[in-house]
Amino acid sequence: MFKSIKKYIHTVSHNPSYWNLLYFLSSVFAVNSFKERLLKIRAERNFFKKVGYHTTVARGPFKGMKYPRLKSSYSEMAPKLLGSYEAELFGPLEEITRKEYKQVIDIGCAEGYYAIGLALKIPTSTVYAYDINPNALKMCKEMAIVNNVLNRVHLGERCTNETLKNFKFENTSLIVCDCEGYELELFTNENIKNLNRCDFLIELHDILGLPVKERLLPVFRDTHNIQLISSEVRDPNLYPELEGMEEIEKKIVLSECRDGLFGSRHMEWAYITSKNIA
Repeated sequence: MFKSIKKYIHTVSHNPSYWNLLYFLSSVFAVNSFKERLLKIRAERNFFKKVGYHTTVARGPFKGMKYPRLKSSYSEMAPKLLGSYEAELFGPLEEITRKEYKQVIDIGCAEGYYAIGLALKIPTSTVYAYDINPNALKMCKEMAIVNNVLNRVHLGERCTNETLKNFKFENTSLIVCDCEGYELELFTNENIKNLNRCDFLIELHDILGLPVKERLLPVFRDTHNIQLISSEVRDPNLYPELEGMEEIEKKIVLSECRDGLFGSRHMEWAYITSKNIA
């Protein structure tokens, strides 16, 4: 059963049409009713108007990063500009941005929130941003241009197990991964030897009944330290920009729509650091 599911993930993950369909369906069904869609449109419109339609991240590790326009890929725009997006990772990201990584690899870079943010915050690094969606790569390039880091950002459509196995890492490197279950294909016992001096920030996707965490983490146990990070509920009172908005609008602006507009699906990330780095 496990081999069949893994084979399925391998097949669909190499098909750009699958990811385009997944993005379309997620954008349609992330909000479960017509009424919720109207609430979402109204709340976002009011928020963007309230902050003057600015396109700069307001807080967090990537404070000051600019977006070309009010548009993101695969995820919600408002939390990213507000600076609440994946706030659970702010602690690890603060630690990460203090390290002088030579190379950063972002697998599933979308419009470049992490790829460009890390390029800004780690000026010693060259960033390799991968996404099989051409539109996402186009947006990532635009982000790199408006933030003046294009000379240190290399874009690629596909990162595979073999890519990582043969990558010429220089000293300490960082790999960020958000690729909907494909992490099982990327990180294996076959390529871990080439990755033993890398740190990782991986979003874990237990999809199709596949125990990603149980299968993936043992690959790193001999060579890395592993810290699991769980999703948390956002407190609207921490964000002055939301003052004066209706309570339901505050929740909508903070929602990352991982399980519907008001859903609270449990998410986990693995912050994995090399034991071989002094």
